[in-house]
Amino acid sequence: RSVPCSSLAAPPSPLSGRQNALTDEQREFFEANGFVKVPGVFGKEAMARIVEAADAVEALNPTFDGRWLHYFEETANRQRRLARTEHFMGYNPLMAQLLLSGSIPDIVASALGEQVFIYKEKINYKFSGGSGFRV
Repeated sequence: RSVPCSSLAAPPSPLSGRQNALTDEQREFFEANGFVKVPGVFGKEAMARIVEAADAVEALNPTFDGRWLHYFEETANRQRRLARTEHFMGYNPLMAQLLLSGSIPDIVASALGEQVFIYKEKINYKFSGGSGFRV
């Protein structure tokens, strides 16, 4: 079930960025290319908190009861390594605030020209030596 970001009762984000909408030039670039880089949205303090929140998600102990979900991959040298984590917003309030309110959903809505929804949250980890995607 997808839920509009604006309808979830997330407290105001302490991570509100410096930009909450694309400029006309950024929107044109997005429409032409399907992506856009929006540099400098978050300052150093906010980025430090975002990294801290992502590290906390990465450090969650694996569970098998439907809370957060860790998925693993085997590296080229046969080591088991975390590849992604899903379903973590209910267990990490800062990540929930980041994804549900403030700059990120506002910029995405600006790019798409419509309200955005969270269908599924996940973090993909890209470590040196990871196996990546095979075609």
